[in-house]
Amino acid sequence: MAVSYEEAVDIAYAALTDYSDRITADYLDGLTLASHYMNLVQNEADKELIEPDFWQMWAIQFFEELPGGEETYVLRCGVQLNAQTGKVVTMTYALDAASDTDYDNISVITF
Repeated sequence: MAVSYEEAVDIAYAALTDYSDRITADYLDGLTLASHYMNLVQNEADKELIEPDFWQMWAIQFFEELPGGEETYVLRCGVQLNAQTGKVVTMTYALDAASDTDYDNISVITF
């Protein structure tokens, strides 16, 4: 893995704050950060089914806890990036989502 966790978070911050004036570093700092590393290629056959940018990825996502004491979180924004190159391959944008099931206000952008 060429891109470390810390580098992946930095790349996510840069990509998200560049994408929208509504997303600032202070805004992201106020949200709950979730991340995971994915290795989607388990064998040679997988390489034929999955685009190379998606073979190994970091998912860096930012969630807001909704009021009400239920510990319900809604995704506000996030990126998935190639763990070898650091290239952002998808971005999720849901600043106006009212709940975790408000799919009308979630956009996924593929680069």
